[in-house]
Amino acid sequence: MMKRYAKGTLAAVGVSALLVGCSGGASGSGQQDGVTTLTFSMWAGSDAENEALKTLVALVEEENPDIRLELETAPFNDYWTKLAAQASGGSEACILGVQSPRTTSIQGLLRPLDDASLEAAGIDLAEFDPSIVEATSVGGEQMAVPYDLGPLIVFYNADAFTAAGLDAPAADWTVEDFTAAAAALSGDGSYGYAINPSLDTTTAWSLTLAGDQGVAEDGTLQMDSPAMVEAVEFLQGLVAEGSSPQLPATSDSYNALNSFVAGDSAMAVDGPWQLAYVAEQVGFEFGVATIPAGPDGTSTPVAGSGYGVSASCAYPEEALRAIATLTGPEAQTALAEMGRAYPARVAEQPSYFHGEFEVAEETLSSAGESGQPLRSTANFTQVNTLFNQYAVSALNGDLSASDFLATVQTQTEAGAKQ
Repeated sequence: MMKRYAKGTLAAVGVSALLVGCSGGASGSGQQDGVTTLTFSMWAGSDAENEALKTLVALVEEENPDIRLELETAPFNDYWTKLAAQASGGSEACILGVQSPRTTSIQGLLRPLDDASLEAAGIDLAEFDPSIVEATSVGGEQMAVPYDLGPLIVFYNADAFTAAGLDAPAADWTVEDFTAAAAALSGDGSYGYAINPSLDTTTAWSLTLAGDQGVAEDGTLQMDSPAMVEAVEFLQGLVAEGSSPQLPATSDSYNALNSFVAGDSAMAVDGPWQLAYVAEQVGFEFGVATIPAGPDGTSTPVAGSGYGVSASCAYPEEALRAIATLTGPEAQTALAEMGRAYPARVAEQPSYFHGEFEVAEETLSSAGESGQPLRSTANFTQVNTLFNQYAVSALNGDLSASDFLATVQTQTEAGAKQ
């Protein structure tokens, strides 16, 4: 278990980052007096994430005095909507955050990174975990340089478990154990589990409950598959039984984690990149566990992220040099020590498990071994948008699981034909 702690970031050396929300934008890329200014667009939904990004910007500017970064951020779900809007207007940033399952869907916005360009920037992909290198490529072309990877895990309130007379989740805990704990931890305005209404998190349940996900191995969309229906019905049951709160009418993926941090819900599913945020915010002891095992054992989607150069960037060489620092050993170690990312660089992965984060080593190792790559389609952004559009109503019981998922399936297929 981990206890609340405060962790400082690296000193911000010459940071010229401009943090803006969805409503604003960076001032644009350009060159003046031998300095190249590049816009850097990334998702962030908490102070911890923003502080981590500012740390990376400081490293880039310190290592590359001729480069300045202007950082623009948006919460994760809004990031993709904003990116699509910017792309339609030709105003996307030079450096783009890329999530592995969405690499294919935004391929047209990215400049392929050939071996010569990577070598010139000092980037050796052999130093990175091969699974995430492959996941950020399309058709053999590298579209982004990875910086993290990780499975989804369960954050749990250890104090709440103790107060309820429950044992902490064991390495071999089951869905039945989870359901019983969620019920026992609910009542008097508190809940056992806060649901994140995202496709990624729902996939964790479809994998562990039924061994499949919303995209088949051959890349065919199967949102209305029996496994996905079972997962949504399972989550609907938690809400109907009072083990999970009614979901607010928003697609903000941070609501569930914030409910956990506030002590209103005793469990939440998220990624290891949230360890720092949770540790800094909670006032109780907490732990992490694998997704509970279904009939065939535990499983969870494994994904990661990276940074790519936009196809419209006027300064691709400078952008790739900046990315070399953003994904370099020092940056990877800094993010790992802050608990912000499980490094994509193999040599830096041990730095993640330091101090209070050592408790996550067994869980992440186990989850990674039993996990599956989160599959995607070329229109994965549209799939997620439609899922987010209807998920809250469905999970609150206003739509059946079958109708909800059939709607996502058919509307995605209709959009693909247009």
